[in-house]
Order: sequence, then structure tokens, then C-alpha cells
Amino acid sequence: MILVWNILLALAILVLWPLAIIFAILGKHRLLCRLGFVPKSYGKSVWIHSASVGEAGVSASIRDMLKEIDPTVNVFMTATTKMGLRRLKAISAPNDRFCAFPLDFYPFTALAYNRNKPDLLIVVETEFWPNLLTIAKKRGIPAILVNGRISQKTVFWAKRFPRTFRKISDCFSAFMMKSEDDANNLISAGVPPERIQTLGNLKFAGIPANIEPIANFGRPTVVFGSARPDEFEAIAEACISIKSEFPEALFIFAPRHLNTAPQARLSLEKHGLSVVRRTTNTSPENADVYLIDTIGELLGFYASCDVAFVGGTLADYGGHNPLEPAFFAKPVVFGPFSSSNREAYELLLDGGGAIEVNDAESLSIAICGLLRDSQTREEMGITAKKLLDGMGEVALAYRRAIEEWVSR
Repeated sequence: MILVWNILLALAILVLWPLAIIFAILGKHRLLCRLGFVPKSYGKSVWIHSASVGEAGVSASIRDMLKEIDPTVNVFMTATTKMGLRRLKAISAPNDRFCAFPLDFYPFTALAYNRNKPDLLIVVETEFWPNLLTIAKKRGIPAILVNGRISQKTVFWAKRFPRTFRKISDCFSAFMMKSEDDANNLISAGVPPERIQTLGNLKFAGIPANIEPIANFGRPTVVFGSARPDEFEAIAEACISIKSEFPEALFIFAPRHLNTAPQARLSLEKHGLSVVRRTTNTSPENADVYLIDTIGELLGFYASCDVAFVGGTLADYGGHNPLEPAFFAKPVVFGPFSSSNREAYELLLDGGGAIEVNDAESLSIAICGLLRDSQTREEMGITAKKLLDGMGEVALAYRRAIEEWVSR
């Protein structure tokens, strides 16, 4: 299957090569990095790879741990998506090396290894790239999965193609999973339990302690964070219902991906909501919606709001990180689709720090109830924050586990 993967990629490269050159000229693609021309490394090196924006925060946490363990280690970080790469740039330290993840085609990935020469590969969550992992194994480079997440869909494909999954999973020396459910899914997929540890969700450790509120808007403020296109209509409908009781409310709307911001604006304006985009540097004082078409500011807006809705939950995207608004003592509202972070959602829901809704109507009812009752709102926020206090040990557990591999 890996040979087939490389053959298909080779054919795709032959067909799409002219388009790649155009993108490179226009500056929309980091072509050299994608071809394997990553920054060179000298001395002891660790390669950390993540997918996108959320996982990049975990990469930064791991980088900090590595520097504590061994200040001389060279850390090299990659991200698959352009948004993830921007996030790495935003959170990078002066001496950090980072670039776009090379296309997982054998010659490109091998070149990246030749230039970077890592002593350890750390993969965040679910980035099971065949060449990245098989080359590491052939060269005797330990690979560990950190904050591991394995869905039922992955288990389905693992059972359908057991030999391929076994070949890829055997490249990992250790699996450090974020929940018991993920660990059990990995065991169901055929990985021996003795190679698996359940350490908790490291995304919480990736929330910087020095985040300050963006602003005090002086009006009831609701954040719709990491919203996905299939949720835009339902959120817009909920906003209209909320405004009927709280006409002065401000809705801070943060799409998960910037390229969907125009679609979000159309959906909101279609329902009669006035929209101000963050990038226009215009005050949202007279607007219904403040559309956040920037990167890296969502946490600051969570810190500024009264109620937070976490996106990717009204449509089947698995849900984004509910611990982010909880960190700032905000009551959390979310939809029925939360499989990607189920343990975190259940922690907040069972503890009384969150409310689960099903659709636009129940979303507006939940938010209106919280805006109406300041005491309940405050108690839920405090509860959500307290529920996270016990998670401070998660980062320490990961640090100790990673240290074992760095010290080898």
C-alpha cells in the first residue's frame, strides 16, 4: 500500500507540477519546504509535526518541555496546513526552526530527514503519514505519538486494511493518548496495550497563561468560536433569536478557517445582522457581529466574553477544544457532535460547567438563559475553571514521558 501511495503521488506531482510552480511564484505555497528543503540541523535535533492551528499549540508546549529537558536540543516544527504554519510562526521563539510539512512522497521526505537529521520524531494527534513514519523506522529514529487521538473511523479503516495499519503503527515506539477512549480505539485497531499510555489532553497546557482580554465591550458578549460552514446558518438564526431579547448583544464570530469568513459574512448579513470585520480596524460599537478574520486572537476574545459557544459541534466535525473558554472561567455551550474531544466535553458537562444543545433553537435558549442569569453564568464559569485545576498534572506527565526518549 505504501508503494501504491508513492506511485499515486508521483503521478499527481507530474500532473500538478505546473500549478505548484504558479503557486510558488504567487507566494501561496512554500514550495521548497514541500519538496523537502527544510532548514538544516546541527547537533541533537527533535522533529515535531502537527496538522493545523489547534495542534500547533501542542507543538509549542512540547518545544518548551524539550528546552527544559535539554536546552541544547535543536527543535524543528512542521505543520501540514498553511493556517498551522502561520500559527507556528506566531508562537515561535527566536531560535525556533519551522516550515511547511514536506509532501509525503519518498524522495521529498527522505531529503527532509537528510537535512534535519532528527534524533527523535514527535507526531501530534493523528498525523499518520506513511513515508514520514517508515523512513524514521528504517533509520532507527524513535517516533512517538503525543496527545494521540484515534477515532472510530480510523479503527474502521485499520480493520479493513490491517497489514497497512500495522506497518504504519509499528513505526511508533510509544503512543501517548489523550483519553481512555482513544487508547481503547487504538487497542481495537490492533496496537499492543503495552505500547500505549493515557496521559490526558495536552491542548490545555498549550493555553498561554498571559492571555489578556481583547477588550471590554460594555455589552452582553457571546463568542462563537471555531465555527464551521455547516453551522453558519444555525448560528445566524440563534443570533436573531437572542437579539429579540438582548438587542444590545454583541456576537463575536470566529470561523475555524479564514477562507470561510466571506461565507460567514454572507450568512450573517442574509439574516439582517450588521457585520464588522476585525481586519478593517473598525470598532464593532454599532455592529451586531464582530467577524474575526484574523489568526491567533480567539483566546483573547474568549477571555472577553460572557458566554462561549465552541464550534464544530452543531455539525459533525467532532468538536473543537472546549477547555479554551473554560480556562478563562466562561460557561461553555456546545452541540451534539463532540467525539474528537469527548472526554473534555464530558468533564465540563458532568461537572456543571457546560450546556449541550441540539440546534439553533436550543442554542439561543441556552445562551439567553445564561445572559439573563448573571449568577448562574458566573457559577458555571468558575466551575469550568475549577474542573481544569486537576489537569495541571497532564503537562508534567507528558514531560516525564518525553524525557525518557530525549535522554536515550
